[in-house]
Amino acid sequence: MPPPNPKHRPHSLQGALRDHFLAYFSGHACTPSSFPAGPMALAAPEFQVLRFAPGPRTGLWTYASLGAADFHQGNDPRLEFVMLAAEPDMRLVELVTIVAWHHRDSCLGVGHTALLGEPWLADSACDSILLSLPYPFGPELEMHEVGETHVQILWALPITRAERDFKVKNGLDALEELFDEDAIEFWAPHRSSVVRG
Repeated sequence: MPPPNPKHRPHSLQGALRDHFLAYFSGHACTPSSFPAGPMALAAPEFQVLRFAPGPRTGLWTYASLGAADFHQGNDPRLEFVMLAAEPDMRLVELVTIVAWHHRDSCLGVGHTALLGEPWLADSACDSILLSLPYPFGPELEMHEVGETHVQILWALPITRAERDFKVKNGLDALEELFDEDAIEFWAPHRSSVVRG
């Protein structure tokens, strides 16, 4: 359980989402973090990334954004993001922050991709991010209502540039079928691309 956060307001949207994550990942040690560099630290200093250690829900490390749902304009969806990894790494805090910042500027959604321009972890062929439903956790994590406010939690999945190009050409369903056929180890930075040739 993380130490009390003086910025945490129990009845705020961010506070309610924090409680949702903590309840879902009950039994997982949680550490709130933030990425000190970049525009997010200046524009939204209350934004955090919750790092959940392995536990009963998953043997992986889970990084969850906390505050992206506040980047809401008009009919834009209120979103938060999770990313998974085999080992703890501050790079994941940075990446989740980057995804949330892109959502602030561009209103992301399911099936959107972003080119990182560099590997998500050292020496990985995955240099892009795909936003997908959080299949490892299901709708219990994905959908959350705070009063009349609907928040959806999406999975930021690292993919290769070839996979990204395949998705752009053939669609999200076609790419996810390849992932299922290959039973990809999505947490492994050195996994092979499912798009070959």
